[in-house]
Amino acid sequence: AGTAGTVCMQVGISAGGWLARLALGDVPYHGTVYGLAPKVHTLVTCGTPHQSMEAYPFGRAEEAWICDLSQQVCKQIRTSLQYANHFYPDADSLKPTNIICVVGDATTGEQFDYGRMGLQIITGQTPITAANDKWFVQSAYVVSKRLRS
Repeated sequence: AGTAGTVCMQVGISAGGWLARLALGDVPYHGTVYGLAPKVHTLVTCGTPHQSMEAYPFGRAEEAWICDLSQQVCKQIRTSLQYANHFYPDADSLKPTNIICVVGDATTGEQFDYGRMGLQIITGQTPITAANDKWFVQSAYVVSKRLRS
């Protein structure tokens, strides 16, 4: 965030948006308190899945998670996104930083049919990565639609 007293703007794209929330926060994350909120005037997140259900239909990459908090909290939090949502659930939790979330619906994906897609994966007609992409695009569209309602 620059030299002492410098205030800047931060941009986070996709997962970079919720990882930026961790950098702004004042709770230890993997043993480090970043606490950049006073030095960042505005955080702009673009296409960030802040409330992702984290249950990708065909798996997700495992995260090396180190929890250095109480046992009770560690049992509830298994990923960085869950950590960000637990400690920084809204824009007020990261004051004085202003938070702007940019989402859109230019790409709507297609209605996701788990049964049909599962069969296509098993028979080799659709690669797992393509299935995850279709699911992600559709679910991101649904979330952005809810935000505008």
